[in-house]
Amino acid sequence: PNTAYQFKAVTTKDDKEDNVIAATTERADQLPYMNMDVWFQGGDAWYPGTDAGSLFWDSANGGTADYGYVPTVPEETNVISGKAAKLSTIEAKVAIITKLAAGNLYTGEFKSVVMTGGGGAELDFGRPYTCRPTSFKGYVDYRPAKVSKYCDSKFTSLLSGKDDHGQIFVMLTDWTAPFRVKTTEGIFTSEDDPSVIAYGSATYTTNTNGYVEFNIPIEYRDNRKPSYILVVCAASKYGDYFTGGVGSVMYVDEMSFGFE
Repeated sequence: PNTAYQFKAVTTKDDKEDNVIAATTERADQLPYMNMDVWFQGGDAWYPGTDAGSLFWDSANGGTADYGYVPTVPEETNVISGKAAKLSTIEAKVAIITKLAAGNLYTGEFKSVVMTGGGGAELDFGRPYTCRPTSFKGYVDYRPAKVSKYCDSKFTSLLSGKDDHGQIFVMLTDWTAPFRVKTTEGIFTSEDDPSVIAYGSATYTTNTNGYVEFNIPIEYRDNRKPSYILVVCAASKYGDYFTGGVGSVMYVDEMSFGFE
């Protein structure tokens, strides 16, 4: 990776020195703190990284920690190595609004709680990144709870009374800035957005009964150069819609990209 080469094609009849071509291979960078071993505490909230200046991953903690709820925390016992991330879907009362808070972890930054329109949040999805990984690997331990009280009507047939769904996905885009999610206005990211260059995902609908390895292929749609990357791990796949099972838990550990 990131190496300059000179090469040329040679035949028995043509060994000229003037047909040399130069090329540099692309970088193959991992993201900071993908192994989930390093965490810091900002107020009551936990974040992967060494301090606020190193913030690359965020979660719902920024909207709930001041009210005593921390859905995403470091895990030191149920791990593959070092530490892991524990994402728990909980019921949280923020001021006068009680909502489902899905345990999640994403590359980006939580911005604010929104108290209008039934309550919600704004967050920035994505971090600058220009490499082109071909797979996303790691370990996940998923333990779904039943979806009952918190189920948006559009998901009733899929989830009501059934096990929650967990999800891990990665998205590479040509955004010029982070994508501002506004839940109260129904503004969300979509894999169908024309800005998406590559996408890969895995959905979990049953208990994995401990850690299982995941290896998600990242499928490219064209040869555009990425500018942003979004990685999301969620104990409740439809947590953006405040839908899920209170008590669903996802552990993730030792994540990395492949560049096959």
